[in-house]
Amino acid sequence: MTITQDDLQRLREHWAVRALGSDVVSNASTAAQEALVRNTIGQYLVASGPGTEAERRLISRVAVAYEVAASESLPQLLSSAGRQGGEVSALIAESAAHEAFSLRRSLPLDQTRLDTYIQQILMLGSLAYCSDRWAEFRSWLRDHGITPESLPAHNGQWDQQLLGVLGETWIRLLRKQGWDDLARIPELILGLRELQQQREEEFFARTIDSYEAKTDAWRLVALYHWAKATEVLALYSMQGTTGNVFTEMDFHFERAIEAAIDAGDPSFEVVLTWVQILSRKMASGSLWAAARFGTEARRYIESALRDRGIFEFLPPQRVALLEQGFLDPAAAAVVVDLPTSAGKTTLAEFKIIQALNQFDQEDGWVAYVAPTRALVSQITRRLRTNLGILNLRVEQLSAAVDIDEIEADLVGSDQNSFDILVATPEKLHLLIRSGRLTRPLALIVLDEAHNIEDQDRGVRIELLLATIKLDCPEANFLLLMPFVPNANDLARWLSPSSGKSISLSTSSWQPNDRVIGLVKPIAPAGGRGRDWRLEFKPLVTSSHTLTFPSSLGIGDGPAFDETFSSIKNNLGMLATGAAKVLSERGTSIVVVSTIDSAWNMARKVADSIDGPGERDDDIELVKRFLATEYSPQFELISFLGKRIGVHHGAL
Repeated sequence: MTITQDDLQRLREHWAVRALGSDVVSNASTAAQEALVRNTIGQYLVASGPGTEAERRLISRVAVAYEVAASESLPQLLSSAGRQGGEVSALIAESAAHEAFSLRRSLPLDQTRLDTYIQQILMLGSLAYCSDRWAEFRSWLRDHGITPESLPAHNGQWDQQLLGVLGETWIRLLRKQGWDDLARIPELILGLRELQQQREEEFFARTIDSYEAKTDAWRLVALYHWAKATEVLALYSMQGTTGNVFTEMDFHFERAIEAAIDAGDPSFEVVLTWVQILSRKMASGSLWAAARFGTEARRYIESALRDRGIFEFLPPQRVALLEQGFLDPAAAAVVVDLPTSAGKTTLAEFKIIQALNQFDQEDGWVAYVAPTRALVSQITRRLRTNLGILNLRVEQLSAAVDIDEIEADLVGSDQNSFDILVATPEKLHLLIRSGRLTRPLALIVLDEAHNIEDQDRGVRIELLLATIKLDCPEANFLLLMPFVPNANDLARWLSPSSGKSISLSTSSWQPNDRVIGLVKPIAPAGGRGRDWRLEFKPLVTSSHTLTFPSSLGIGDGPAFDETFSSIKNNLGMLATGAAKVLSERGTSIVVVSTIDSAWNMARKVADSIDGPGERDDDIELVKRFLATEYSPQFELISFLGKRIGVHHGAL
């Protein structure tokens, strides 16, 4: 289940939101979005100035209204049955969490107190997980420099030490930067156990007030149960431990919440309730939730995905696999209509493993079709990396118009030398019609399948699909595409009785915020000279999550030491100047029309940067390779020293 625009509209009718008035809600949303721009890219795109205290109070006020709407349905959020069943209350709660996250992430953190700091992070993380926005939340953690080392200092008391360790474990759980983050959590919990007896005695020896001692005791009980639930979640995320992880976590969270109530700490009770929901969401989205699809799926999770630092499914992947029956063996044709960067490739790998397992006795094979030769090579490398560990053999066919001698041997005399063939539509069609391959085709995966609507490519794709339907009647179909309006019709054409489509086209989910705009130069006073600047005018932004002021300055001065007249009509120079400023935040790519322009722009950026960049072993390895294979004077070597690259198409 994912949040739709209809769900968000229903939320606006909730009494807590409606009581504020549409103008207040709209103004808070605008203020939060502008604050987000300032907080994340404000140092690169110069906005109108910092937000005011009044704006922050407005944002907080509306966020509280959304949180009230969500809190009314906390039992439904805790119940997976309510969510799967599409209960209106659960959908409103998730929609409210979605909107509250949009507002809360724009507010500054209070870093003066440890408990406040941790509660803010955990509440925002809970809102993000409840609304399938954890990818955005991880970006927020990075943008705000939140690490286990960033926790505020505390007074050294045992309850504060417990809270500090729990804060560190949850930052690690939420960001999941590889194995080290998760493996460190059981070590931290074990360290607390070893200190428990000694620190407890010290803690209670400091007071003789019986009421205060009782309150402190209940608070420690709550922290202990919270720590145990955290350990259970961490171990499940790492190992997919057997047993009912939800039952075990709920047992400890419920006792932690009861202890917080007995301690007379309602704010702690609320935080624990939200963290319980967060834990359930995290576990239900874990890769191990897909282990139920068989031994091969579990091996794939253990061997391929975790080695790539992937511990959770993206929301579209979770919906497809666990809610919409993506791996239903009865579905002979599946059309996956998901946004770009939604994880369609990983879904395809699960489907490939399933198909080869189903056709194991018949020695079946899989065809993976990509539209261009470059994509064929890229997909071949990726599948060899990801599936080779399962001893699946991946080969590719070239984009030529005939089957050469090597390929004839591959599909003729040595047919068992591959499990997966990667090819263009034309080459696969030629292979199928040739009759050279006698093994049964188990599955065809058609990447970039939206090309079926293209006037030229579409005819070739339709011909391939029709040929496979005729000549390989046992084959299953998987079509991957970002969006087509008739996905259901396409699935039924491929398999009238068992075709299905999986789509998130009505969902508010997106992999990240996006801004598309126009860069133009602004002349200095008098219209001449070197004191020019660049301005960015947004044209398209992510719907419902991001708005911009009418225009923003890029940087605080000229990107290059050039006159305004020399750059005002130079599109390559303008693009490169904008990329140079924005590269301080991350990788920027400049696309130019010619090879000469690519080199000229790289030289321009290199000349504007003083000194080499920070040393990187991988870059040093590439530089040594270029020096050996080309020349120590090869220009790209000096570019790489300043973190500037040139695409291989320009080499």
